[in-house]
Amino acid sequence: MVLGSLSVEFVVRTCARPRPGETVSGIGFGIYPGGGGANQAVAAARAGGKSTMVGRIGQDDFSRVLTKSLFKSGVRGDLVQVTQGTSSGCVFITEDQEGQRSTVIFPGANERCSKADVLGMLPVLEDAKVLLLQMEVPQEVSFYAARQAKDRGVTVIMDPSPFGAISPCDMKSLDIVVPNRRQASLLIGRQVTDQRTARLAAAMLVDQGAKAAVVTMGSQGAVYADETSAGYIPGHRVDVVDPAGAGDTFAGALAAAICQGKDLREACRFANAAAALCVTRPGAQPSMPWRREIDRFLSDGRISSP
Repeated sequence: MVLGSLSVEFVVRTCARPRPGETVSGIGFGIYPGGGGANQAVAAARAGGKSTMVGRIGQDDFSRVLTKSLFKSGVRGDLVQVTQGTSSGCVFITEDQEGQRSTVIFPGANERCSKADVLGMLPVLEDAKVLLLQMEVPQEVSFYAARQAKDRGVTVIMDPSPFGAISPCDMKSLDIVVPNRRQASLLIGRQVTDQRTARLAAAMLVDQGAKAAVVTMGSQGAVYADETSAGYIPGHRVDVVDPAGAGDTFAGALAAAICQGKDLREACRFANAAAALCVTRPGAQPSMPWRREIDRFLSDGRISSP
């Protein structure tokens, strides 16, 4: 199960992002399904998991973009609630030719996610193996869901994006916390820049109460640690087309792998390969790989067509 955000992304590409007061012409435009929660639900489903999305969309035409993508990827969506009186979450992105982005997020219906949504998902949660969370809905709702899942023996994975502080009590409700380098730096209060500092961060997050931690480092791979082991998963050399969605792909594929019984090292190896494939294509959800592609990439390093 994934509890989190669903947002429509409006992406305009320009030769150069506008300065204050400046108007520039766009050279490309696209509307894409997004939101950290929806991205992770799609990534998990495509990676071979049985994925259920829990969240909120607005009463508007853009919501169809979000629901169509979920269903197309095989995500169960009947727990996504239509919210009256507000729009769906929206993300407005201006991207220059070097891939640098300026982003404005309007949460919309995502802000209306509440404990009532958590209570509504409990009958389905009883049969779940993993609950995947982020911080794009009210944080108190995410950690309320984490406690409900823990009470039912469900593994809880948290991707702390966008960053929010995690109290010691809340950290203890997490089985796996999956920050990137920036988020890990904020969580432990010191810079995480390379494999050595990432290993230190993962160990410190376990000391803070999480059962396990995985620190993602983009092209440099990922490190992991739990109470008895630690390790490093090297990155893959691929031609990067668009890094959007890589972190969500990693989290979703990690959740799917854990559901399928892989240990932490193998789950990280699987997720790392999925994220590497994601960046070789444009868009977030459209670029997320299917299970057969991930297996082939891990087997022979070949990147096949979706």
